[in-house]
Amino acid sequence: MAVNRTISLNPTPAGAAIDATGRIEVRARGSEQHFEVGIDAALADGATFTVIANGRPAGTMALASGAGNLHLHNLAGDLPPGVDPVCHLQAVEILDSDGNVVLEKARLFSDSAAAP
Repeated sequence: MAVNRTISLNPTPAGAAIDATGRIEVRARGSEQHFEVGIDAALADGATFTVIANGRPAGTMALASGAGNLHLHNLAGDLPPGVDPVCHLQAVEILDSDGNVVLEKARLFSDSAAAP
């Protein structure tokens, strides 16, 4: 199955307080899978965030010039359990260093046939 989607993340009150915006990019074709999460926020360089996919840690990212990015690809190694397979993603959250959810998206594929 082929999937190629860019999905906007929704800010929580904690995210609105730091002017956070973000997006998820999901691509799958054959056995190749790609998962990328980006955030923009009004915080100092070095601020860190944790990405949670389907309730499991997927990775971390740090801000540089107000933006952070986490890029995972199965050709570079195994994807984390919450990310694999990308077409079965149901929920993604981005947490700040204090554990507050700043961006989130549930039911990623609720409007398409991408997830069986």
